[in-house]
Amino acid sequence: MSAPGGTADDAPGAGAGGGPEAEGTRCEGALAERIDALAALFERRILDDRDKRRLLDEARDGPYRQYLHPMVHRLALLVDRLDREAGGVAAPGDPEAVDQGRGGAGPSTAGETAGAGGIDPSEEVADLARSVRDELLDALAAHGVREIRTTGPFDPARQEAVSVDRDSGADPGTVTAVVRRGFAHGDWVFRPARVTVAAPARRR
Repeated sequence: MSAPGGTADDAPGAGAGGGPEAEGTRCEGALAERIDALAALFERRILDDRDKRRLLDEARDGPYRQYLHPMVHRLALLVDRLDREAGGVAAPGDPEAVDQGRGGAGPSTAGETAGAGGIDPSEEVADLARSVRDELLDALAAHGVREIRTTGPFDPARQEAVSVDRDSGADPGTVTAVVRRGFAHGDWVFRPARVTVAAPARRR
């Protein structure tokens, strides 16, 4: 015969089920696990889709880029020669050419090289070189081959630093001059741009 006050087993909420609160906690835990599993599945699907798109892009662009490679190689070398004739490399979007120092071969005064009518032959050659160079760059762009950006911070994935500049006053790591143009087709870098990069000034 049980005591008048009853036992612990008779208390409300007791028993194997643990009561409504325990049942709610279990449901919340199961729901959280389900949400985590769905989130992981969604992330995997996104990554799979991204990889599939990359493979499709490579399958689509690969043969075309192989076709482009010899043409871009020849035209890029010709652009390099025209840049030297034009007096320097102008950064993409920069109307002012970066002087490459034409070995001191330029005229010292206008009077020394001015031809008939006061026209400077060397300037005519430079203008012609710039005109032909721009047409070649337009032809490359028409095939999806673009110049690599050479303004702002140095990008090791698309640029090659060939010298440092400690006297420009620019922020360290900033491109200060273009030595040779670089070209890319989408994310494929045909050749990196060769640049000069600002470095901290030497301590005196």
